[in-house]
Amino acid sequence: MPPVRPCFPPRPTPVRHANTQLAQTGNRPPRDISPDAQSEAEQQAEQPRAQRPPRSQQAPPQPSSRVPPQTVLADEQPEEEDAFASARRKDIINCLDDAKARNTSLHWRKFNMNARWVQRLLGPGVEIYKVLTYGPYCTEVDGELPALDAHGGRFMKNLKPSQRTKLGRQYELLFDLFPDFETDLEYYAADPDVMESLKKFLTAASDDGRADDCKTLKDGVLNYIPSPPVGTELLTVGNTKTARGWMHYSTARFLSPRDMLAEFDEDPEKFCADVLEGRKILEGGEFMAFMYDLDDAGFPTKLDAGLLRSPFLLSVFRHIFTGKSSVLKKTPGPAGVGRRPIAVAAKRDRVSPEMIAWAAVMGYYALSSQPNWSVHDGTIDLRVLWDAVLNLFKNSQSVWAVETLQWWNLNVWGPSAVDIDERCQQPQRKTLAEQITEQRAAAQQESDVSD
Repeated sequence: MPPVRPCFPPRPTPVRHANTQLAQTGNRPPRDISPDAQSEAEQQAEQPRAQRPPRSQQAPPQPSSRVPPQTVLADEQPEEEDAFASARRKDIINCLDDAKARNTSLHWRKFNMNARWVQRLLGPGVEIYKVLTYGPYCTEVDGELPALDAHGGRFMKNLKPSQRTKLGRQYELLFDLFPDFETDLEYYAADPDVMESLKKFLTAASDDGRADDCKTLKDGVLNYIPSPPVGTELLTVGNTKTARGWMHYSTARFLSPRDMLAEFDEDPEKFCADVLEGRKILEGGEFMAFMYDLDDAGFPTKLDAGLLRSPFLLSVFRHIFTGKSSVLKKTPGPAGVGRRPIAVAAKRDRVSPEMIAWAAVMGYYALSSQPNWSVHDGTIDLRVLWDAVLNLFKNSQSVWAVETLQWWNLNVWGPSAVDIDERCQQPQRKTLAEQITEQRAAAQQESDVSD
């Protein structure tokens, strides 16, 4: 089959919260502070920024009366822990202002590493400002939140229920990435300039993490695409990325919706031309062929048969999270040589729905002809694709969701990582260690009885 040559080129390219201080509330101090502390904070806010004392000399805001999970009240905490937390906050604030200080910081490396995971867990194109500003209003919080200004009120009023749920979930995941936000975020929010620096840094760092994934997959993904029919030109590293997508048989077939694959196979050139010329409209909610195990005979009787279990998607996932050399391993687990894989460095040894959705987004982008990153490539919106994948796991206790996550953990990390649901659990034999312990206990009991 000759290469596909369209008529014209593709188009251009349990909930945890901190008592956050919103940018709209101006210099208002945290709501849980004493009247005396509030008066001092208001006097300080009236001073021009140049006349204020350095942040390290400013009295920190009083901690919230809310008790985070598995912690004790602030006045019951050891002095050493308070001193460590205070030093950590000052260190992070200093590094936000001074890039040179990051080289000697004790806390910045972990903070920066977690920041690079923001888009991997919160989704492509996540708007950090909105997550930090409006996230608390989309979840259940302890205590009363500050009133929003007119703009914020209109924004919240216009949010659809699905958007509100997504924003609240992103806010929760941000706290999973940064557990110290439980106590630290209100300190950062006490100074609007620090909060603005924090939002800008998180945005920039998350973009850097996404750029790393795009870069490493750009050429690597070609190793995971099935060979095209005899006579079709092979995609190589020497080809530009604009030669992919609907411009080439191999990538176009993988990008076709699973239920339209037979139509593609009948006339690939016409199918590609229809997509490029707008006669065939595809959306982010389409689940493409590269997301399926195409050998699963359950499709189309069950539309989710083989979904998210494709060898290609698994290879993309392992390439990103456990290292590209792990893709070639015959056994699960991270790469054993070279630079530590990002999942190992971040101590993430379980697969989550968000990580699977990120692999799907990165897989699509690597297959597409889009030369530069964009959440919309002229065909589909990657944010819609992300939401569609996560929606599959909305009922986390469904048999499909449980078995799919089991499949991923088994193939990425191995049997030890599989959390088996009770209704799916097979009878398990006792280990020899357990059997020996039971035998000895029974023998001891018989000995005691005989005595």
